[in-house]
Amino acid sequence: MSDEKPFGALPDRKDIPPFAALRAFDAAARLGGVRKAARALQLDHAVISRHIRSLESWTNLMLVDRSHSRLTLTEEGQQYHKRVAQGIDLLAEATRDLIKQHDASELTIWCTPGFASKWLLPRLGQVEEALPQLGVDVRPADQLPDFNRQEGDIDIRYAPIYGQPLVLPPNVRSFEFASPDVIPVASPAYLEQAPPVRTARDLVDHPLIHEESFENWQTWLTRHGADAIAVSGPKLWHAHLTIDAAVQGRGITLANHFLAADALAKGDLVEVEGSEDQFERISLGSYLLVARSDRWNTLPISRFRDWLGAAVASSTRNAA
Repeated sequence: MSDEKPFGALPDRKDIPPFAALRAFDAAARLGGVRKAARALQLDHAVISRHIRSLESWTNLMLVDRSHSRLTLTEEGQQYHKRVAQGIDLLAEATRDLIKQHDASELTIWCTPGFASKWLLPRLGQVEEALPQLGVDVRPADQLPDFNRQEGDIDIRYAPIYGQPLVLPPNVRSFEFASPDVIPVASPAYLEQAPPVRTARDLVDHPLIHEESFENWQTWLTRHGADAIAVSGPKLWHAHLTIDAAVQGRGITLANHFLAADALAKGDLVEVEGSEDQFERISLGSYLLVARSDRWNTLPISRFRDWLGAAVASSTRNAA
């Protein structure tokens, strides 16, 4: 065994105040008040005040300016709190990591809402069969979880080719599991009473249904020779809402087979095809599975990854 010590000398006792005092000081500074800190830590506000005073006695410095009605840190208090907060965050992160590494009881999956609603939810039973004795927590979300805070084990995200590129944090791995084609879809009832669609340019005469921006339709139209055309229509933000709106006859939306397969199979939606120009099937983005690099090969994540790959392959074959 090596005699080399991985850390420096043990800090002097006087250099580390009682943790309760540091915790109270940090909570009051973060939340902007003694009473708010007391509620958050489930302590009496007088106890928080005593802890802060004890920390001031320990450092022999005034950390809080008590001439104001609300809690205000002195310059020394601000500088000290910045470093104390960093230390407490590191402690919290280390504890979460340690607990999560040895917790195989639950898998938390964050997921783009449309994919969660239209594809993952109907297959939740399959996920539970693939991950026996494991609780599954699915959280539809528009953004990545904070992997450093262990908000999620896995994230399923759609990365479009238009708009701002998806930026992943440096401590994660990802793999692209699908890059599906998108097609214009509408309800049969809507198309029966709507003007005919001969070319892509004719689509702008119809109510087009959008997610959070017009960019998906603008990109699709440009790829089909209908560039420099202004588009409009309702923005519903989530893909599953655009599918539902199209089923209800509100107009035409863009969808892929992950989102629209059930509605197409039931006849609630049909593909919109040009009578003169056959619309080329194109991809406007990719689905990614994202997880922390240091947990990539843990059993729950690797099993879900294997299940996802097989399920996506089956779904893609059925949609062909």
